[in-house]
Amino acid sequence: MNISNGSVYLMVGDLYFGDDVDEIKTLLGSCVAITLWHPRLKHGGMSHIILPEADPSSTDDPNDTRYAGGAVHAFMKKITGFGMKPSQYQVGLYGGGRMFATGDAKTMMDVGMRNVRMTRSLLEQHGFKVDQEDAGGEFYRHVHLNLHTGDVNVRATPVSKTMG
Repeated sequence: MNISNGSVYLMVGDLYFGDDVDEIKTLLGSCVAITLWHPRLKHGGMSHIILPEADPSSTDDPNDTRYAGGAVHAFMKKITGFGMKPSQYQVGLYGGGRMFATGDAKTMMDVGMRNVRMTRSLLEQHGFKVDQEDAGGEFYRHVHLNLHTGDVNVRATPVSKTMG
């Protein structure tokens, strides 16, 4: 995570929650970002999730914020620490692009949509309602969350424009 000039730039697996910066931003491919914002308290957060879940045969902690379950769990701890409920937040889900075309649709490695489905399911299970979503397709996404207004700006770039 890089913090400078009132902005936080999330790297893979990072999660930020608070109100002491102006903006949170990240760049996504097949990864997904969750954004949360509370309109009255004017605080919120963003995560940068790389995979739907940890490999069961690995020694990785399933609560690691690189994984959907770990990020949702971390957000739950943060918001309940403020005495808030998931339903009080504006929630966005972004990313999940198809980055690795290996042939026809049946052989496509679609980690991105697995990330989106798992993350959406976990958010719903915990009482969050996704208000805004921009997911899937063959796009990279630049995501910016303004912590003063709750506005989310998403700029999508086709993968084909970035490949030689």
